[in-house]
Amino acid sequence: MSTGKIRLIMIDDHELFRDGLSLFLQMQSDLEVVAAAASPLELRHLLADHVVDIVVMDISLPQQSGIDLTRQLLKEYPKLKIIFLSGNEGQAYIEQSLKAGGKGFVPKSAPKTEVLAAIRKVADGQFYFPSELAQSIFQQYISQLHLQDDASTVTERELEVLRCFANGMSFREIEDHLHISKKTIEHHKKAIFDKLGFSSNADLVKYAIKNNIIAL
Repeated sequence: MSTGKIRLIMIDDHELFRDGLSLFLQMQSDLEVVAAAASPLELRHLLADHVVDIVVMDISLPQQSGIDLTRQLLKEYPKLKIIFLSGNEGQAYIEQSLKAGGKGFVPKSAPKTEVLAAIRKVADGQFYFPSELAQSIFQQYISQLHLQDDASTVTERELEVLRCFANGMSFREIEDHLHISKKTIEHHKKAIFDKLGFSSNADLVKYAIKNNIIAL
């Protein structure tokens, strides 16, 4: 992290919330709120004109979700760090924020000081997911990333099929669970075996346990 102030932009379409949080953050001696945006288009204009370290982003935005916007922005600004704010603290939202490339997730119900803590931690190169549930999801997702690093080309769908087989599910159960055909499942299973060098289902189960894909 640089020795200067942490430069950030906040995007939220609710004016009172946006302005209140921006004012609080601007009062911190180590932060500089460069600007605040109300829409994805406005944010894009601001990023084109300003160099920033962090974007504090509401997940629910007009025209485009914060998740989709983040995926696009990180292709254009790979060094940008995103902290998500959300009124929904469900597991799916936290998982999506990680998969999109987010570095932090803070519930909107949290105190302003928690947003501040998230900004400082993320600026220092760390992740910020405050609840025990989020930490558990984070560890699981990181394990999946390690799996994908090892296999290099294992897809997200193949990972889901791998987890199902490792949990002892039958083809029929996987069909019902993933809503895909037996032929598709067989195709994914063959791809998994080829990519990871498995010779039996026992190899698959051992790998799943080793990489925390399933719990004992």
